[in-house]
Amino acid sequence: MKPGGDTDILILGGGINGVAIARDAVQRGLKVRLVEAKDLCWGTSAGSTRLIHGGLRYLEYFEFGLVRESLRERSILSEQRPWRVEPIELFIAVQDGDPHWASTLLCGLWLYQAFAFRWPFGADASSVSTRSLRKKFPHLRADGVNAALRYFDCQVRYPERLVMELWNDAAAGGARLDKGHRVETLLRHEGRVVGAELDDGRCVYGQVVINATGHWVDALGQRSFDDYKPQLVTTRGSHIMLPRREGMPRSGLYTYARSDGRAFFTLPWGNCIWVGTTDIFHTDPDVFSATEDEVTYLLSEANKLLPGADYQRDEIILTRCGIRPLARGGVGRGKSAGGVSRAHRVVRPKDPMGSPGLISILGGKLTTHRSLAEEAVDAACELLGRKLACRSGSDLELGEEHPLPPMPEDALERLQSVYGPYTSNLARLIEQDPSLKQPLLPGLPLIRAEAAYAFTREAADNLDDFFNRRCMLTTENLPWARHARPLALAVGGILGWDPARSERELQQWVHALEHHDPLNASRVKNKL
Repeated sequence: MKPGGDTDILILGGGINGVAIARDAVQRGLKVRLVEAKDLCWGTSAGSTRLIHGGLRYLEYFEFGLVRESLRERSILSEQRPWRVEPIELFIAVQDGDPHWASTLLCGLWLYQAFAFRWPFGADASSVSTRSLRKKFPHLRADGVNAALRYFDCQVRYPERLVMELWNDAAAGGARLDKGHRVETLLRHEGRVVGAELDDGRCVYGQVVINATGHWVDALGQRSFDDYKPQLVTTRGSHIMLPRREGMPRSGLYTYARSDGRAFFTLPWGNCIWVGTTDIFHTDPDVFSATEDEVTYLLSEANKLLPGADYQRDEIILTRCGIRPLARGGVGRGKSAGGVSRAHRVVRPKDPMGSPGLISILGGKLTTHRSLAEEAVDAACELLGRKLACRSGSDLELGEEHPLPPMPEDALERLQSVYGPYTSNLARLIEQDPSLKQPLLPGLPLIRAEAAYAFTREAADNLDDFFNRRCMLTTENLPWARHARPLALAVGGILGWDPARSERELQQWVHALEHHDPLNASRVKNKL
């Protein structure tokens, strides 16, 4: 058997780019294996701003190609998955001392709109009066706002669920998943990359290997090649979630931070607002949680913009952080972290930094995962000597709808928000076992079927997988942290764990929370 075995493409990394590549490849009839060190959507994909957008501020750096590509992908995704990618109304508050005049920003919005591939929502960018803006945002600062603009983009509330939907498509096409094992090094045969050695000593192979490990691309390269030169610039972006005050609209607000002039926003998020973001050069790929300084900065800027809200530190619901793996050499004006280009690069074997048999993914936005995957699989097909057309831009084929049984309205609304049309899968489980309709825990709008579904159909292995990236409980403004142990026991009861196993799983969940949400890890430990 030639090196690579019967796997056409071995994908390393289970973030949105790796999973999108797997989906595209199996749709073309290729055999795929994906290796992920932790869990699907465990890293930066879950720490993003959660927008599907063209990148208005990229116009400042004349990245017109990236804006056009992003707007095209926004249109495709919003039409393919309207339950997941939804329009969001955004306002720009132009304040005294901002780096751009309102007239300049409005011209940018018109250009942004002109670049749009398709926009089915029919609302044009426009200027609005500051009086209208203050009426819309009653907590807005009373002075210093001299102009306002309105436009639309798209939001994906749960990128974790988007990744799961992409993976479910890939798995249905035969993609195999090897989860929970880190790649130690790439394997070579006669100078060509043919596979990877995992941390348990096993070796996995593919005719083509794609390194889609995000901000770990350089770390893997340095472990595998003596002469490896870094190809990434990594920057950290952190966010906080705050409760939505009475009277706050379900619209976003974009401006420039008072303390340092960075782009700053608040976005609607159910009964909360999502506040961000920071943009700081970052070096350690294994450490990414919002720092105390970042949390203080975000809270302070939120109160400067919305002083009527008077947010307190103990009101912060959660923090999130993602590391942007940006292609080195894409530094824009000013050499700041915010000036590094967000355009992705697919490094092929024939490229100056390439290696035979290996394709490396540098950069990439949540918005452009589909087009990035198309480019990567095109490159893989070239190496395989096969001409296979991309099908990922086509309409989705959803199965027959299966309605959920009657249950409390808040539970139904939440299930529709989290799972969209895939609630049919939960309904089928409930039909087989009606007890799965019952609440997972009294007082919380989860049902038992979600745990059964996540662990049997969606590759969940532990409580962190389930609560953080399947049912999305830990991203909601719900009192879950005080009920961590009862939740662990409830899940264990469904899966047949004994109490000792449930306790071990609980402690592992707390350890995982300490990594990506230390604020809630502390809250959980205080209640144990």
